[in-house]
Amino acid sequence: MGSPSIANPRVARAALGPALDVVIEVPRWSFVKRGSSGSLDFISPLPCPFNYGAVPTLLGLEGDLLDAVVLGKRIAYGTGLRVIAYGAVTLTDRGM
Repeated sequence: MGSPSIANPRVARAALGPALDVVIEVPRWSFVKRGSSGSLDFISPLPCPFNYGAVPTLLGLEGDLLDAVVLGKRIAYGTGLRVIAYGAVTLTDRGM
């Protein structure tokens, strides 16, 4: 039996996870973190090793936009793109 991605790409995509629209807030290797409004949140002493952003249509448990990590090449700040969600990470933030 062949791989689902070779036999039918639509079936394989649905099996991986939902497609989400993400807006990049921190490009890969950037030191600057901006919020969804564009305001400066903080400057990190270490660069971010991945593209970090938010899903503008979903809220996380803390009430802010749902965070998203996009792996791969550097993507410019403010870029909107559709990605397939391969997994989820749950963190405890300030005891929440």
